[in-house]
Amino acid sequence: MRNPRLPIVPPCKLLRGLAISLDGILRMGDRFMVTPFESDEQARRKILTLCQDHARIIQDMARQLSNLMDMYLKGEGERLRESFNNLSALGKEAREVQWNTVKGLVQIGPAFSNRSDVLQMAIKLTSIGDSLEGAGHRIVSLAALREVVDNQIGKALSELSLAVLQVVTELRKTLLTLSMNPYKAIENAKLVKDLEMKVDNLYRETDLKILTIEKDVGRLLLVRDITMLLENAADLAEDAVDSAQIIAMTI
Repeated sequence: MRNPRLPIVPPCKLLRGLAISLDGILRMGDRFMVTPFESDEQARRKILTLCQDHARIIQDMARQLSNLMDMYLKGEGERLRESFNNLSALGKEAREVQWNTVKGLVQIGPAFSNRSDVLQMAIKLTSIGDSLEGAGHRIVSLAALREVVDNQIGKALSELSLAVLQVVTELRKTLLTLSMNPYKAIENAKLVKDLEMKVDNLYRETDLKILTIEKDVGRLLLVRDITMLLENAADLAEDAVDSAQIIAMTI
């Protein structure tokens, strides 16, 4: 027996209300949210779009770090903190995209054969951002010591940060071509590896200059930390492009 105090809702209104509620739930999530009603191909495209967006953020972080390095070398200390805050905000955004990628992979289920490769790539991309953010933090700390590093070391640091930006830029290009031309993505991956080797060489040369020129222990430790984090970012980019190659071979 119905409770007379409860209104009777017509079935058509109930269904319409349910549809509106479901739509609201979906809109509350990320715009790349994968729904159970999508085909495997649609879901795959959304996951790849998330990865490409992830790479864009990491490229922006590498560019921001290069600018941060230039500000330090030019003595523009008053702008460093604001620039670093922008770098940190991008790092937070990268972690959010990784989380959305994980949620998307869970929703797709085992039908997507490259789930583990995509997950590894997302983790590597976020780790690149963490290394870049760590390097940025040390640049700010370095600026607090007031005296700028020797010109030779400064020039080497600038070249190293630009070389890392090149690696990350080519990594993003590789991911952008994944969905359109997998063969091109595989070819582009080789360029990422070549540029990573360039970073390795610059890192060794810069480290030697730091050890032979820099006399202040505190500054020496900070600068070596920066170079190691930049070199680590390039290594992680190479790892990420390895995952991209595996994905490209199965698309």
